[in-house]
Amino acid sequence: LEQVFISDTAIIEVSEININLPAEIEYCAGNTLTLDPGEFVSYFWNDETTEPTLEVTEDGTYSVIVTNENDCSKEAEVVVSFIDELIVDLGENIEACEGDTVHLSAPYADQYEWTEGLTTQNIMVVFSGTYSVTITQGTCSAIDSINVNFNELPAEFDLGETTYACNGDVIT
Repeated sequence: LEQVFISDTAIIEVSEININLPAEIEYCAGNTLTLDPGEFVSYFWNDETTEPTLEVTEDGTYSVIVTNENDCSKEAEVVVSFIDELIVDLGENIEACEGDTVHLSAPYADQYEWTEGLTTQNIMVVFSGTYSVTITQGTCSAIDSINVNFNELPAEFDLGETTYACNGDVIT
């Protein structure tokens, strides 16, 4: 009896689903927040609607199940709190070393405007200076500033040749 071995190769692609919703959102009271998880084939919100976005006006926990083109599904939820006053806090002033990069991040908002003209939630800083951001949600806005100082690296120095000593020896 002769043995026959047959083999084949299959390529399996794993479909990753990245839902574009943070875990928590604070939003300006009196405005409508549009929750948008990103582009998918289908959506099922906790209120049983199936639109790509959900408009909310009340505090609460909202969830959505999305399905991609490979028929893979994933659920995400976001806790929404409507607040009377919008606050942005970039934190304490920062001291860093020359050559480093500092990451500045503003909280979730509809719009961002940094003093450098950038309009993203996060910026990377490599020069000393005062950095300000204005965030806007609906009709509310807030501003904060932070000073970033990059300190010069110390001058290079040479300790000389390696010196070996025994316990009790004095090196001058």
